Amino acid sequence: MNTTPANDGAPNGQDDAVSDGSSKRESGVSGVHEAPSLGARIEAALAASARSEAALADISRTTKFLNATIGTLRTSNAVLAHELQSLTQIVASVERVGLAGRVDLLGRVISEASQDYARERARLVAEHDEFITMLVADHDREVASMQRRVVELENKVQQHDIAEDPFALRPRGQGN
Repeated sequence: MNTTPANDGAPNGQDDAVSDGSSKRESGVSGVHEAPSLGARIEAALAASARSEAALADISRTTKFLNATIGTLRTSNAVLAHELQSLTQIVASVERVGLAGRVDLLGRVISEASQDYARERARLVAEHDEFITMLVADHDREVASMQRRVVELENKVQQHDIAEDPFALRPRGQGN
């Protein structure tokens, strides 16, 4: 079975003349730096992917924490409602005199507890949304930076390939 090096671009069977495995192009002493290898580019992409995965894991942990907090608030609200029902039953056994005032007081306490719950939930959701927005913005900046770097590297590789090939087509107004 005849195998070829992954970077020489020769199809199977055409590399018989090159027995030492060297590449067809060799970098001259022209001062041109070689572009990062495919392996280096892949490692950079994997590192960026790992950072993104860590950010998403942070988002997931935060979401779980917020869900647990909201669940705790719901439980507290249920306990408070139960206690208020117990107090209502106690008040029911008390004389009718003053009962209306006490029921009104309990209704206000329930209303305030519900309002507190709604405000706390809205605050937690707003903080959660802000946190996720910040993480997404950081991720978008990182991706944009990596995309710019890839374009720069591709331009450098393209310029390097054109500089090495004296017969390459060049835009008008550039020498030859």
